[in-house]
Amino acid sequence: MFSGQALSPASTRVQLAGVRLFYSALRWTEATQVSPFADVKPVRDKTAAWDKRSPYREEEVTALLEQADPRMKALLLLCAHGGLRISEALALEWNEVQLAAGELLVQSGKGGKARRVVVGKSLIQALETVRSEGAVIGGSYPAAVERLQRLCTRAGVPCRGYHALRHYAGTRLTREGASLDDVARHLGHSVLETARIYAKWSDEGLRRRMAGW
Repeated sequence: MFSGQALSPASTRVQLAGVRLFYSALRWTEATQVSPFADVKPVRDKTAAWDKRSPYREEEVTALLEQADPRMKALLLLCAHGGLRISEALALEWNEVQLAAGELLVQSGKGGKARRVVVGKSLIQALETVRSEGAVIGGSYPAAVERLQRLCTRAGVPCRGYHALRHYAGTRLTREGASLDDVARHLGHSVLETARIYAKWSDEGLRRRMAGW
């Protein structure tokens, strides 16, 4: 039933791909030879990518950490401080955690690439607590998502998913003066240009400069 509401550009692209696939199947079975959507162009999304994937704010991360149990706190910090993807954090094993050296070895990075990640004292303390309790770091992705949703509800924080914690790490590093090369290396970006998105979310330097105009 038509609701009268316009579809988002993403939804329009999905539906267009679906009907194109449908007619492709009809032509393959020789039920028709027409291709009515061949010249239809997908709707362009005018919203920039960084505006749709905004990071958690500082006070939101603080609220989540205050409400989290030790295991969840470690998982949050792996993403928010370590900059790990949730898949990387859940796959992390204790033999890859080198707390004395202040680093982690991510074996299951994007594209199968491994990298070393420098970690700070907050994450070290959180991991030490979990290890002293004999608990595992990760678990299943669906369970981790459910835990985050419940935690966000308790903390009164909008749930943006785990990737927004990774964006928080990149944004905070940029805000504190880290070079794009350092940000890209910390987050495991193979292309330096990808790290530029964090500068879009970290405009405090620009605000300070403009304040004196």
